[in-house]
Amino acid sequence: MKVFAIVASGLAALLLLPVGAVADNAMRAHMRHLLNDGDQWLADNPQYDPERGGPAAFGLQFRLQPDGSHIVGELGGVFEDGKRATYWTLYALYNPVTEKVVTQQIGWDGTLVYGEVPVQPGKLQIIDMIRYGADGTLSISRHENIYDNSDTHTSIVYSRNGAGWSQDQVWEWRRHPLEKAPERARVSPGSKPPAQLERQVGHLLAGSGRWRAPNPDFSPGSGTEKFYGMNYRWGPHRQHVIGEIVSIYEDGRQTKDWSKYIIFNPVTEKVYMQQTGSRGVYFEGELGEQDGRKVHAGLIYIPNGTLKSVRDEIEIIDDNTFVSHVFERDASGGWTKKHQWTWTLQPGAQ
Repeated sequence: MKVFAIVASGLAALLLLPVGAVADNAMRAHMRHLLNDGDQWLADNPQYDPERGGPAAFGLQFRLQPDGSHIVGELGGVFEDGKRATYWTLYALYNPVTEKVVTQQIGWDGTLVYGEVPVQPGKLQIIDMIRYGADGTLSISRHENIYDNSDTHTSIVYSRNGAGWSQDQVWEWRRHPLEKAPERARVSPGSKPPAQLERQVGHLLAGSGRWRAPNPDFSPGSGTEKFYGMNYRWGPHRQHVIGEIVSIYEDGRQTKDWSKYIIFNPVTEKVYMQQTGSRGVYFEGELGEQDGRKVHAGLIYIPNGTLKSVRDEIEIIDDNTFVSHVFERDASGGWTKKHQWTWTLQPGAQ
C-alpha cells in the first residue's frame, strides 16, 4: 500500500504539489471550536462516587498536527488527585478528494468508532458514526455538538433506534488550563493486541521499531535525502499502531514526511492503514497476505483531485530485513512494478 508506495515511487512527484493548505484550512475550520493547545475540555462524571473511586471528570484534548492535515485527540478519566487515564484515542484526518473528515475513536478495549462527515465550520456539528464493538457487536451513534462560546460547548449523544434516534447522554464541556502534562493513572489494561493485528505488523514493531532504506537517487552534496526511515510504536493499550516516515539527510538532519495509523476493526476483523502528510495527501488501504507475502493495497487521494491505486508486497528476508516491492495500477488496469526497497532494522530498543 502507500506506506512505501508514496515514500518510494511517488515522493519526488508529490513534493511538487502545493503545500497542503486546503487540508490545513479544512481541518482548522471543522475543529476550530475544539482545538485546545495548552488547555483541555472537562466534563463532570455524573456517576462519580468518592467512596467508590473512579474518575471525577472526563477530559478531552485535541491537537492539530504539524502537517496540518490531521488532528490527534484523547478522551480520558481525570481523577481527584489530578492523574489521568486514557480511555479513547481520537483521530480526524482530511480526505482531499471526497472533501470529508474521516473521524475515528479507538477504545482501550479495541472498540472502533468510525465515520466520515463533510466539513462543518458552524456552531452546530452532527457526526454520525458506526461503533464496531470489541465484543463483535455493531451500533450507530450520533454526536450533536453545540458550540456555545469559546469556553463551553455541549455534546448530545444519541443511539440509533429503528428509523429514529434516542438520546443517551448530554455532556457540558468547559475549557480549563492545562499547566503541565498530567500524571498517568493506573487503569485495567485493555485486552492484548488482536492476533490479526500482531500478525500483520509484528515484524514492523520488532526490536527498536525503526527501519531504514537507502535512497538510490542520492549523491553526495546533492542535498537530497540519503535515507528514508520508518518508525513504529504501539498506541495506548496496544490496540493500534502509530508510525511515521522520515527523510534522513547527509548531515544527519531528519524531517517527518508522513504520519501513519494502523488500526484493527474488531467486527470485520480487517487491518487497515491510514496515512497523511504535509502536502495534504491522504492514503487508506488494507493489510493482508497473498502467496506468502504481506500485501498492503489501497488508494492515494491527492489534493489535485486525482487518485492512485497502489500495492506494496512485503518480502520478509529475516528478522532484520525485508524488501518492499511497490506496484501501481497502469492504464490497462494491471499492476506495474515501480520500485524495490530494502529496509533494515536499526539497533536499539523501543
